[in-house]
Amino acid sequence: FVALLDSHRDELPDRLRHAIGMARAAQVPVNYRQLLWDLHRWDHERRPVQLAWARSYWSGRPLDQSEDAADAPPAGGAPEGKGRNRMFIELHVIQNFAPANLNRDDTGSPKDCVFGGFRRARISSQCLKRAVRTHVGNSNLLKPEDRAIRTKRLLQEVVDQLVEKTRDPAAAERVVRAALAGLKIGLKEEKTECLLFVGRREVSELVDICEHNWDVLAATKAPAAAALAAEAQQPAKAKRPTKKDAKKDAQDAVPAAIQKQLDGIFQKAKAADIALFGRMLAGMPEHNVDAACQVAHAISTHEVAMDMDFYTAVDDLKPNDTQGADMMGVVEFNSACFYRYSVVDVAKLMANLGGDKELAAKTVEAYLRAAIDAVPTGKQNSM
Repeated sequence: FVALLDSHRDELPDRLRHAIGMARAAQVPVNYRQLLWDLHRWDHERRPVQLAWARSYWSGRPLDQSEDAADAPPAGGAPEGKGRNRMFIELHVIQNFAPANLNRDDTGSPKDCVFGGFRRARISSQCLKRAVRTHVGNSNLLKPEDRAIRTKRLLQEVVDQLVEKTRDPAAAERVVRAALAGLKIGLKEEKTECLLFVGRREVSELVDICEHNWDVLAATKAPAAAALAAEAQQPAKAKRPTKKDAKKDAQDAVPAAIQKQLDGIFQKAKAADIALFGRMLAGMPEHNVDAACQVAHAISTHEVAMDMDFYTAVDDLKPNDTQGADMMGVVEFNSACFYRYSVVDVAKLMANLGGDKELAAKTVEAYLRAAIDAVPTGKQNSM
């Protein structure tokens, strides 16, 4: 079978005749229409036919039941449809790391796991994705406006951008608080209640909406404060407003037309890293984004034992007649050869980016470059 896959077109007649004879002997039906189409594409530079045959052969699934079934030619002739545009890009990476503590757990130890009956070093998928996102930004692989930020400090970020537009800081904060209430984003002190993953275009759009609706948002009352005042006047046994009620009142205080504008922020602007890695907004599930990229935990190809690095530090101003270190401690580390795997669903990426082919192509290129070059930075300066 491997020889068949490696065959030049001139060698195909003899080898195919032999393969078809073996299939008949084993009572395996041959789809001649599919075979004719595959032979037409046999010399394609990306070798899609050979890849499809190999996947079908070694997975044990017939070709017409595999993921490549949609590539079969339609009855009318040339192939069309969704399957023709579906592509998965897989990365299989073997990567060595010198002694390090790249990704540690809550006790400071390098993360590990048991796989195949052996204790192995591990780097979590979240750590790898964070390293990729950071590398894309630091290396300018994508424009800032095409990227996203993960933050609880959205309030201050929008206020700062409004202040740059010569708005008063105190007034800007009132306006932004009202806008965030219209988005059903709760605040705890000066931060959002949960960590938000928002595109820079979405932040800019929020700034513009605050600018264009400044007077209306500035005049919006603070329902939460009013609810607290009303609560203080109620009898002790009376039903008190809940946090959910206060958030709903705050949203209702924002005019419906502005709420619609705010809701549109998450529909128009898309960021490359959100499209790749997905997003969950607990208060706005309708704006969740399913990831187009799946990243597996990296694990070592061999068994790993944790080692301890004993270190000391000496006071430079210590008198010469005084001996000993002024600080000492231990750091856990390991050294391993890691296997890393990830896959990008290009069709899903395109859908997440609203069909923007140019941005999708740039996103794939940036991800591939960053996935190879990015390294987690845990304990980078101490090992």
